[in-house]
Amino acid sequence: MTVVLNPQIPNGPWQAKITVTSGLNEHSAEATLTFPTEAGLGRSAPAQTNSGIPWWAIAVAILVLSLLLGLFLIRRSRDKDKDPADLADRATDSS
Repeated sequence: MTVVLNPQIPNGPWQAKITVTSGLNEHSAEATLTFPTEAGLGRSAPAQTNSGIPWWAIAVAILVLSLLLGLFLIRRSRDKDKDPADLADRATDSS
């Protein structure tokens, strides 16, 4: 990314922070800048990635959903294994 600056800006030092966002992706960089007296390129600052939701939170959510789905399927298979006649007898006995 290139940022064009007005030549009247003093050489600095300046505290700079830039954040670039696209959808859920966000990249930020912070640096202290001192502009050279002559035109040219300086050192680049490393970017810090911030995607919004930490990877471990997504992993925990997937784990919890998997456990809930497993429990649902186990309970459903146990209910299918029960004899429908026994269920009907229980319903008439309780009334």
